[in-house]
Amino acid sequence: MYCGWLPTTLDEMSRSGRLSRHNFSTWELLGIGRGIAGGRKATEVVTNLAEVAAEYMADPQSAYRKEVESVLRNTQQKLKDNYFFWHHAAICEDCNTFNYRQDVKECRKCRASLHLPPPLRFQICLYRLAIHFQQNFGGPESNDCDVFIRYIIYLQSKLYRQQETPSNIERAKVLELMTKIGKFWTNKEYGYISMVDPQNITYELSSKLPEELKAQEVTALADFRDTLQFLANWMKRTKTLS
Repeated sequence: MYCGWLPTTLDEMSRSGRLSRHNFSTWELLGIGRGIAGGRKATEVVTNLAEVAAEYMADPQSAYRKEVESVLRNTQQKLKDNYFFWHHAAICEDCNTFNYRQDVKECRKCRASLHLPPPLRFQICLYRLAIHFQQNFGGPESNDCDVFIRYIIYLQSKLYRQQETPSNIERAKVLELMTKIGKFWTNKEYGYISMVDPQNITYELSSKLPEELKAQEVTALADFRDTLQFLANWMKRTKTLS
């Protein structure tokens, strides 16, 4: 919903459909995402993607092909819809700068006041967390971490597609998962983030961290921590205060 790419052919839609939890684990999908973010094509990251996607489309009567055809047809129809695109709402009206932090009060360029509604701030938070986990998560590859990452994507999709903020049960589940996970590492174990106490999320640098990368890692860790803290603070609120 934020990568800017929309499949426009049956072949592209089939490839998109193969890149899912039905075929890959969360950890494999994160690796695929890193490869694509690094400038490689999906067919370069997953070398047999084109062949497998074409094979699944070969039978014109297959349930898979009919589903792909239906999804493509629906997306083409929705191109004509006038729908809310949250990215536009985070652009400063004075200078057209995109402001990417969920807690920003003024434009990072021209310093004009920004008036972002709470659900939009929450959407930005979930978007940033998805990117952080794709680019900066280093393990453990536990079931709790798996569920937590998928919860972030689920809540993002729910808010984007249904304009629904998390239920009280979902909020409690997110806080429970954060506590159960406790601590996780960033890439190459250069640092870790502790969520043992969701009211006070912290980070620490590792002794493995090269001195020349310290400033870069501190910036990434601090932003990751701040975004997780925003999530935890939001989850402590009740549904009525969305």
